[in-house]
This record gives sequence, C-alpha cells and structure tokens, in this order.
Amino acid sequence: YEQLCRGAGLKNVYSISDDDDFDAKLDQHFTAEGPVVFIWKIARAEEPVPKPSRPIRERAHRLRDALVG
Repeated sequence: YEQLCRGAGLKNVYSISDDDDFDAKLDQHFTAEGPVVFIWKIARAEEPVPKPSRPIRERAHRLRDALVG
C-alpha cells in the first residue's frame, strides 16, 4: 500500500509494524502536514469482529440527525 500511495503522489506515507514503531510515529499523526497516510501492519485477531447492535441504515440516520439537528 505504501508504494500505491507514493505512486499517487502522496509524500508523507508511513508503515507502522509494531507498538514501538507506533510510539515513534505518534507525534506525526498530529503535527505532520497532510495529507498523511499511516499503514498499520497488524496481526490477525483470534476473536471475531464485533457486530453492531443496530443496522447500518438506522445508524446512518441517527448520525445524520445528530449532526444536522
């Protein structure tokens, strides 16, 4: 993904491979001039992905209503 981003003209592209790497690059999340892309290389989790309690349509409507009043 890093090469795809760079090929698209993005200059600030970083791969994060572990917790120490994350800590080393954390400041750039907030201070680097954008656009900035962080690619997180994480291990597959053993637990299943949690499912939302409400359908996406309902959540989208609730979000819209909360944003526009």
